[in-house]
Amino acid sequence: LPVCCLGHGRAGVRDKTLTQVHQTWLDYGPTPDRMARALGSVRQVLSDMGTEFQIANAQACLEDCSGQLPGTFLYPYALQVPGIKHILDWIIRDALSDIDFWPTWQSSAKRLVQYFHGQGHRDLVGKLLCSLGHEGHGSVDMMRRSLQTAISSFADWRWTSLQTCIRDVLRIEDVVRFLIPRVKDPAKQLVMSKPLAAELSVLAVSPEFWDQARALKATLGHVMKIGRAHV
Repeated sequence: LPVCCLGHGRAGVRDKTLTQVHQTWLDYGPTPDRMARALGSVRQVLSDMGTEFQIANAQACLEDCSGQLPGTFLYPYALQVPGIKHILDWIIRDALSDIDFWPTWQSSAKRLVQYFHGQGHRDLVGKLLCSLGHEGHGSVDMMRRSLQTAISSFADWRWTSLQTCIRDVLRIEDVVRFLIPRVKDPAKQLVMSKPLAAELSVLAVSPEFWDQARALKATLGHVMKIGRAHV
């Protein structure tokens, strides 16, 4: 279909639906019968799970140039079909909501990720690791290498990003569990708030948090295999 642009503040269901009808009119119009045949030939409306998901069930109205009777479906023979990645997003979201430890784990992991995402914080952690090198038994270089790339963020609207986020959280596990218990004043030396320092201090000595991360990673790995098989 021809490219059409939506104006600022015009990204609602009505705006996107009428724009799509206009695109169809540009290609298949201009008569109502030609429009009705074009819209009636559609068998599925592939969409994400956001605003556009409602277009498949949109109804015709007066003077919308669709050629359909007012009050009937614009796409009378089309199925509402989300993409495979969006289906996986909803599967992951619904599955995780039934896991008892998920809300607490997610909250803690987000704050951990936010701190280690910044290059400045990772550089600071790397310097502190060097100062404690004599206690690391040769593993400090490996821990410093784990800080070379940013820690991925978790996007609420894209649940499949969680797999990458968990992978990166486990990548810095040794850093967190080695460094934070050895720092006398985490809030001051690591430049973080006292509540965050207290929370990370608990995570550093909590095997449950890291075991839960590994359990989530294993679970998501099976789900993502399904997604790769259908892409």
